[in-house]
Amino acid sequence: MREAEAMRLLGATAQDDLKTIKKKFRAKMKLAHPDARAMQAVHDMSQAQKLNEAYELLKNRHSKKHTHGKHKEKESTWEDFFSFYAYDEPEWEAPEWEFTSIEHEAAYQERVVYRYEWYDSASGQYRRVTTGKYLWNPDCEEFSLLLFSLNQLAQQLLSNEEEQNNRSVSSRERDFAYTVNRQQFQLRLFHYLAVQYIQPQYALQKLAEPIRTDRQNRPLYRFEASVGEPKKGIAAYLLEQINVGDNLYPQAFRENKLYVRLQNGMEAGYISFEQDSLYYVIFPLLKNKKAQVKMQIQDVFKRSGGRGTPVYYLKVAFYLRLNKKITEEDCIQQENGVNLKIAKLLNEYKESI
Repeated sequence: MREAEAMRLLGATAQDDLKTIKKKFRAKMKLAHPDARAMQAVHDMSQAQKLNEAYELLKNRHSKKHTHGKHKEKESTWEDFFSFYAYDEPEWEAPEWEFTSIEHEAAYQERVVYRYEWYDSASGQYRRVTTGKYLWNPDCEEFSLLLFSLNQLAQQLLSNEEEQNNRSVSSRERDFAYTVNRQQFQLRLFHYLAVQYIQPQYALQKLAEPIRTDRQNRPLYRFEASVGEPKKGIAAYLLEQINVGDNLYPQAFRENKLYVRLQNGMEAGYISFEQDSLYYVIFPLLKNKKAQVKMQIQDVFKRSGGRGTPVYYLKVAFYLRLNKKITEEDCIQQENGVNLKIAKLLNEYKESI
């Protein structure tokens, strides 16, 4: 990557110092961080890697430029931090951290587990922790790094097929058609891997606490959600038919989205959660009929759309009740036939190249 490309990616200028470049890098990482939804995961991971590469290049160039000269600018280090407080000799220790998870022995292939450096997670710096067939444990692994791990594994599996088929492709040979074809297979493969490594009941009990249990000891969860397409909101003609306190009802799953309808049967849009991880936990529970849902309109709010036009959304209380109390057996149950689907998909890819 050239310096001009790195500056364009980060929105940096020749007048920016290292501190300003770092701020712009972090701002870009928040927008392109790899915790997007499944259909955007491949693009976001690629963008995050490019941003990291751009920042490292500009940081190194900046350091070299300021090595010589009277006014040398030095970036603060942890040694500087500790020496500043050395007079009262504080006892500092890194927080205890231990990776624990359930191992899915029947998974198709091992994956790498990563973690952010505890002192600088905002910068996107992470390190490898272990390798194995481990289920996602939200207590020990950031969701964004799980997506990174699964995308990495999907890319590796596709590359293995290329090598076995004597079709190792250089970056120069990767034309548009090839790239699109590979990404389509990668997205499908990513979905199957997510099914294997995200066990809904196991993840749910770590992501949220139930607000209560019913008489049959079934846990009830509450999540914040909204209805309305990005930048479009809900259709204006529906506003007169919407009242705070009204219930919404499941309409259908389409393209991995849960569409809902009003009491009069008219479709209102699809559900959006604040946490992207919930799509991989809640939707499988509903699709497999392991939970029931109740949705209630809490408010109608507006945001500024294109050219100042107001766009309206529904704020929704999303209640999820499991059909039974979660047991240890539930946490190790896996969807059948996923390995066969992965093998079939890889065979299709091999034939396509």
